[in-house]
Amino acid sequence: MIAKKKKREIFRFALLLLLFVAVGFALYKHYSDDNKQTLIGEPAPNFKLKNINDKTVELQQSKGKVTLVNFWGSWCEPCKREMPLLQSMYSKYHNRGFEILSVNSQESNLAVKNYAQKYHLSFPVLLDLENQAGRAYNVYKLPASFLIDSNGKVVEGFEGELNKKQLEGWILEGLK
Repeated sequence: MIAKKKKREIFRFALLLLLFVAVGFALYKHYSDDNKQTLIGEPAPNFKLKNINDKTVELQQSKGKVTLVNFWGSWCEPCKREMPLLQSMYSKYHNRGFEILSVNSQESNLAVKNYAQKYHLSFPVLLDLENQAGRAYNVYKLPASFLIDSNGKVVEGFEGELNKKQLEGWILEGLK
């Protein structure tokens, strides 16, 4: 009788463990890079966010320009490493029709303003306090970047730290 009860407990435990693994895998697949790929070729989800100077900025204002929407956090090490590259590419290509909308995920205006000053950012730095833009772009890991063509369509999406070759290639292809 005890052996039968023990087997039943082991079976229940194994079944519960299998259920947790299945749910975890389903969540992982739902929030993985595959979701970013569903935006490619689609109109970019519009958003209206305040910048660090309390001015409302709307993505649609960038129509006609090649725009990089970059999601980041001040605590994110890859984001910190990526910022000087973004600033460099913005300085180099802004006059040719390239724009960056830098979207901070859920941090205070003061923290973001200090970060922008520290990295000497001259492109628009936006506050996504309620993560509305992040959800629209399926962003669950930082940094995440999306290149939007001059017609307002998402043409590239990447989760992780961009490198110079990758970003400059995107920009030059978009500006053609």
